[in-house]
Amino acid sequence: MENYFKYFKYFNNKSWGLRIITCGYYHGSSGDKYPSEGHPESHALIWGKGRKLKGCYLVYIPTGRGEFETENSKVNILPGDVIKLYPEDWHRYRPDVKVGWEEYWIGFEGPALEDFLLKSLFPENKSEVSNIGHHDEVIYLFNQALNITRKNSPGFTQIITGIVFQLVAYIIYPSYQASAGKKSDYIYEESVSIIRQHIKDGVDFQKIAENCGLSYSHFRKLFKKKTGFSPQQFLINERLSYAKRLLSSTDLTVEEISEKCGFQSAFYFSNLFKKKTGYSPGKLKYNRH
Repeated sequence: MENYFKYFKYFNNKSWGLRIITCGYYHGSSGDKYPSEGHPESHALIWGKGRKLKGCYLVYIPTGRGEFETENSKVNILPGDVIKLYPEDWHRYRPDVKVGWEEYWIGFEGPALEDFLLKSLFPENKSEVSNIGHHDEVIYLFNQALNITRKNSPGFTQIITGIVFQLVAYIIYPSYQASAGKKSDYIYEESVSIIRQHIKDGVDFQKIAENCGLSYSHFRKLFKKKTGFSPQQFLINERLSYAKRLLSSTDLTVEEISEKCGFQSAFYFSNLFKKKTGYSPGKLKYNRH
C-alpha cells in the first residue's frame, strides 16, 4: 500500500456537528498515476470533466507542485499551499507530471460547517488556495487522523472531528508572520519552495543564487543565517523529514523510500537516517505496526 485513504459511509458525530467523509494521503513522483486507484465514483477526479463534491475539503501540499482550477480561476500549486474546496463548486487539480507532489486531505460536512466553518474558511463563498507554509503541526494532525482510522479505536470519530477544528484554526490563523519584504526573506522563501518542489531530483543552488543576483557564497551566507543550515544540509534534512512521513504513512520498503526521497542508495539513506535520528528506518516502520 503506497498511498492510504478511507471513506466513511456511516461515520456521523451529530453531537459535534460534523460528519467526516474521507481522509487520506498520496505521494507521487514524476510520471506517477494521479489520482491513485480505488476511490469511489462520487469522488472520481477525471481531468477532462472535473468534479463537484457535496462537502468541504481541505487538501494540503507539503512538497511538489501542480495546478488547480475552478470555473473562474486557475492557480499554480506550490509547497505549503492548502486547496480549500467549497461545497458543490466545480474544480480540478493535479500534480505536475514532471515533479509529482505530496498530498494530505480531509473532507467533512454537517451543521457546524454551515454555522461556522464555511464563513471562516470561505469568506467569498468559493473554492480557493491559501499558502500557510510548511507546518509540522499540520502534517502531524493529518497523520494522527490517518493513524486513528487505521486502528479504528473507540472514540475515533470524536478525535477526528476535533482534529478538523484544529486544522481549520491553523489554516485561518497560520502561525507565521508575513514577510516584511526584505530581500533575505524573499530569497529564503523562494529557495525553500524550490527545494520542496524538487525534493527528489536535487537543486542547483548556484543557479538559484544567480537568479537572485548573488554570488553563491553570499547566497549561502544569507540562507544559513536564516535557517541555521547550509542549502545542501537543509535539502538533506527535508529529505529525511519526507522519509519519516513515508515510513509512518505507507508500507513502502526502505529501498523504495530511499529512491523516492532522492538518496544515493538505501545503504547511504539508512546510515544517514540512523546518524541523524538515533534509530534505523526499519525500526520506525516496525514501531508503527
